[in-house]
Amino acid sequence: MSDLNSLLEFYICGCGILCCSVFGLVGNISTILLLKCRKMKMNQTFTNLIVWLAAIDSLFLVFVTLSFSLPSLSPLYKERIFPLILPSLLPLTSVTLSGSVYCVIALAVERYLHLSRPHASNRGSFFGYILPVLAFSVLYNGPKFFEFTTEYRYNENREMVPSVRATEFRKNVDYSFYVLGSNFVFMGILPFTLLISLTIMISNRVKQYFSSVEVSDKSMSLLLYCIVLVQLVCHAPRTGLNIYEIYQALTSGEMSLSHPWLVDVSHLMLAISSASNVIIFTVQDLRFRSLLMTDLKKVLFLYRHNNSPTHGVEQGEGDSLVVG
Repeated sequence: MSDLNSLLEFYICGCGILCCSVFGLVGNISTILLLKCRKMKMNQTFTNLIVWLAAIDSLFLVFVTLSFSLPSLSPLYKERIFPLILPSLLPLTSVTLSGSVYCVIALAVERYLHLSRPHASNRGSFFGYILPVLAFSVLYNGPKFFEFTTEYRYNENREMVPSVRATEFRKNVDYSFYVLGSNFVFMGILPFTLLISLTIMISNRVKQYFSSVEVSDKSMSLLLYCIVLVQLVCHAPRTGLNIYEIYQALTSGEMSLSHPWLVDVSHLMLAISSASNVIIFTVQDLRFRSLLMTDLKKVLFLYRHNNSPTHGVEQGEGDSLVVG
C-alpha cells in the first residue's frame, strides 16, 4: 500500500502539480502583461484586481511546487533543501492561498458595486481591496510560522543533514482544534458563502438590466462567474478533507487519513485553480483571446527568426562570413 501511495504521490504531486505550475506561471504572466500593456475595455479597478489575482496565484504556484512537487521528484532536494525552507514555506503557501481566495471575493464585490452602486465602484484596487486582503492573510496565517523548526542530525552516512521538527506550539491539542475550526470558517464557509451570495446578486442585477448592460459589463460578469465556479470546484476537496478531519477529531480524538493520495489530489486541485486564469480569459473573452494569439504569433516569429540558419551570419562573395 505504501508503494502505491508513493507512486500516486509521484504522479499527482510531483508531475501533476509541476505541469500545472509551469502552465499557470506562463499563463498568469501572459495575463498580467496583456492587461497592463494593452487597452482592455473593463473597469480599471476590476482589471487591476485580476492582475493582482494572477500575481498572487503565481506566487502560490511557486510555493506549492516547492512544498509538494519537488520533494516528490528530487530526493536530494527533499533531504538537503526542503527541511531548511519548510518552516517558512508552508506558511507562505497558506498566505498566498488565502490571498487568492479573498481576492476573488474582492472581484465579486467590485463587480456588484459597479452594477448596483456605480458611484462607489472603481475607487482603486490596492488600498480598497488588496491591502486589507494581504493584511488579513498574513495575520490569519501568522501562527503557522511557529509550527515547525529546522534542526540538524546525523544520517546513516554520519553526515550532518537538516531535518524538520514540529514545535510544542504545533503539537498543542487546542491549537490543532483552532486550526481545523478556523480553516473551516475562514477558508471554507465564509468565503464561499460570500462568493455564492455575491454571484447570485450580480446575476440578478445583470438579468434585471440585461438590455441596458454594455458588452464589457456582460464580459466582466461572465468572467467572474467562471472564476467563482473554478474556485468552488477546485477548493471542494480541501473543504471536504477539512470537514472529515473535524469529524474525526470530535468523534475519536485522532486525525488520520487512510488514503493519503486524497490530500495529494486536494493540492493538485488548488494548483489547477491558480493556473486556470488564462484558460478562463481565453475561452470567455474574445478580445483577450485575439490579443493573446497575436502576441504568441509574434513571439514564435521572433524565435524562428533568431534561430534560423541564415540569421546573424550571412555568406558573401569569396566564401567570406559576415556577422549580421
